[in-house]
Amino acid sequence: MPKALQQILFSHTGIPRLERVLNLSARRQKLLATHVANAETPGYQRQDIDLESERKAAVAQNVPAGVKTTRPEHLQSQPPVHTDQVVASGATTAAGASVQLDQEMPKAAENQLQFNIAARLTSQKFDGLRLAIRGR
Repeated sequence: MPKALQQILFSHTGIPRLERVLNLSARRQKLLATHVANAETPGYQRQDIDLESERKAAVAQNVPAGVKTTRPEHLQSQPPVHTDQVVASGATTAAGASVQLDQEMPKAAENQLQFNIAARLTSQKFDGLRLAIRGR
């Protein structure tokens, strides 16, 4: 399906935002798994995605990407910026690592819940679209 058609069909359904949440959650889960794997690695620096910056960027992107102006009186759109801002965080332990497993595991569980919620909402959105297409 052409990108322009996808934007017309899905831009007002919330699906692009849910897609972004799913992508961020997957990226964050990879980071959290890396933290657990490197918990005892001397000098390993913990990183995380700046979710607040991502949330603000998503809210600022109300206009679908790729919208073209055909007349001078049309408003200009800005293409979406997907930054996945990763920032170093956490204090360094005596061993030189910045990961504490007792803090990483709850973060991983919370991230998994957020992913599951976004996946369920996405599924419900598509169910609604399917129902609208069938007309029942």
